[in-house]
Amino acid sequence: HSFIWSSCIFLKVMKEKKKKSNLILLSSIYGLRGQDMSIYHKTKLRENLAYVVSKGGINSFVKGASSFYGKYSIRVNAISLGSIMSSSLRMNLHSNPDLQESIIDATPLGYIGDPEEVSELALFLASNNSNFLTGQIVTIDGGQWLNHAGNFYDMLKNVSDDEWEQLRNMIKSSNESDKAKRSV
Repeated sequence: HSFIWSSCIFLKVMKEKKKKSNLILLSSIYGLRGQDMSIYHKTKLRENLAYVVSKGGINSFVKGASSFYGKYSIRVNAISLGSIMSSSLRMNLHSNPDLQESIIDATPLGYIGDPEEVSELALFLASNNSNFLTGQIVTIDGGQWLNHAGNFYDMLKNVSDDEWEQLRNMIKSSNESDKAKRSV
């Protein structure tokens, strides 16, 4: 809650100053799709729902605040982080040796992001080059959130050819049944 309350105070001050302004918040890919526990299967790390909910709240706040404060020339955006080599991630990697490989496997670009990459994105969002950008959740994650749509992706990887064929036949049968009912 503190990020939201602090942001409200900053936005109020920005509005009162009647100056073109910009607020950039940090979020997470887990605020967009929930926590992908398949990355943590070889670790002692467990699901953290409070984290997921708080990041989802930040994303919603960005949408609402940008809509309201846009008329005051105030832009509000968020950077949605994937796996970035922060001090907390470094600590988790130290105590969970298999985690790095899992993260890299889950990231199409094949590496853990560097804090410099995030700072470059923040500089762009703060610059005049992004004057027409507001209400956006800009994801920087090497494609990680697109690659793993939660645990459902991992389930699909293990579906056999026979199971796929059964699914196709079930869908085909259902479609034919629907078509027959409509043509009566």
